[in-house]
Amino acid sequence: MLFAGFGVTIATVVLVDAPAIWRAVEWKKGLRLAAWGSVLVVVVIAGLVAFNGLVMAKANVAIVGSIEEGAASKSIGKREVRIVAFNLAKLELHHGGLRFDSADAVRKRVRAVGALLSDAAPDIVCLSEVVQECSLCPVDQVRELAMATGLRHYAFGECYNFGLPFFRIVGGNAILSRWVIDASTNGDIPGRKPFWVTRNNRRTLCVRIPYLDNVWVASVHHDSFDADNNLAQIRDLLRQIDRRQFIVAGDFNALPASRSMRLLEESGEFAGNFDGVGTFPASAPTQRIDYVLAPSEWRLMSERVLPPVVSDHRAVVAVFGR
Repeated sequence: MLFAGFGVTIATVVLVDAPAIWRAVEWKKGLRLAAWGSVLVVVVIAGLVAFNGLVMAKANVAIVGSIEEGAASKSIGKREVRIVAFNLAKLELHHGGLRFDSADAVRKRVRAVGALLSDAAPDIVCLSEVVQECSLCPVDQVRELAMATGLRHYAFGECYNFGLPFFRIVGGNAILSRWVIDASTNGDIPGRKPFWVTRNNRRTLCVRIPYLDNVWVASVHHDSFDADNNLAQIRDLLRQIDRRQFIVAGDFNALPASRSMRLLEESGEFAGNFDGVGTFPASAPTQRIDYVLAPSEWRLMSERVLPPVVSDHRAVVAVFGR
């Protein structure tokens, strides 16, 4: 009788509470589905990030273009060459997380930089920390600066490409040129990190300009955190030169008295100013870390640091005779 009564009790509970029990079962099933769904979403996103960084990224392939294909140079016989080095600090488009300025705000800064550079009348501009693609602020800073300065030929070398194939930011170094570019490289440098690291992850963009007797131009942005790695990057640069004529300009992140700059000067490969007035921070510069160097056969005629605009660096413009 005891077991019969117990059975009746259980049956009664099951019948009375069947809807509640069913809801509990369904709720747990829903939790499991939600958990598996979350895992699937994470896996898909991670896969897309990896696909973007490993497959869709340009990596060591530079992007080379022209505003007006085939246009003739207006500087035949030019013996002076004006070169600018400028760290753009991404035109200050990013403010942390997913906070980006509007395209209109960034284009306004492009015009300000274009006006500053146009006044300096450069033939070549080496840019660092420039953004070529940004889904949340769709401005190709490289191409638009080429148009703003009238330097029709350009190259971009990717240092990082982070995000999804359809939602990403791509930044690196660039070169604007008055003359046609006929060859390019975008090589890894010492300290290179995996694609998902965007901070202090660098390559060096190099292009060849036939008009300048096949001189190569390198736009650099060297290590700002590790002096030993900065020195290793300079040694790597000197190995790349390998008896070729090179213009090297950009943000070296090295003071004049540093081992890096002393090694460059003592190499005898370059003409230029290995010292000079400060370029950083732009508001009240106390450190010289941006330089313009040319082949040792050339002669430095003048150099000046431009007024501040947009970036936390000031641009350097140097005039060489060749």
